[in-house]
Amino acid sequence: MRKKEAKIFNKRNMIGLFIILIMTMSVLGIYANSGQDNQNKYNGYAFKQTNSGFSTKVNDKEITFYNPPASLEYISFDNESKQILKNAKVLYITFDPNDTAIQEIELARLELTRQLQENFNTYTIVAVTNVTVPYTVFNQVTCKNATITAPVLYFKTGDITQVTTENNCIIATAGNKGGILAIKDKIMLLLFNIMN
Repeated sequence: MRKKEAKIFNKRNMIGLFIILIMTMSVLGIYANSGQDNQNKYNGYAFKQTNSGFSTKVNDKEITFYNPPASLEYISFDNESKQILKNAKVLYITFDPNDTAIQEIELARLELTRQLQENFNTYTIVAVTNVTVPYTVFNQVTCKNATITAPVLYFKTGDITQVTTENNCIIATAGNKGGILAIKDKIMLLLFNIMN
């Protein structure tokens, strides 16, 4: 008895080829779009998403942010705070050591200190609103200490995320822990004139 010759284009093989074709096209589509999804433009600056965050080039220098600029537009930031930050040559950065977002505040103040010094020659002095362990080496500075020549940037948590000013004291209030780093990003984006 002779075996039937298998047809290449039988119904079963066609379904299998169709599934392979769909899978191949899907993979090619993902590969073709992968470079486009990771890059966004904002105010003339191209931002690409990396493992560290969102980076862009400013004056031939790569700067990385935790958040894309468009996601920070909700943060209310008064004009007086912007002017104080842009003109400050000395800036106190203070916080309450007992704040619930202390880890985020510490990270924000460390990065802000470095970025202000490297990019704007702003000398920062870290302080606390009340001296407690392990912050006994820091000076106690509150909004009462703020002056025109030495303004204060006070990080704290509160009900809403916003930045306001009272007598040369910039009060950066975060509605949640993530808001601290969002405010830090917005400060730097404003200083680089990426955001208005």
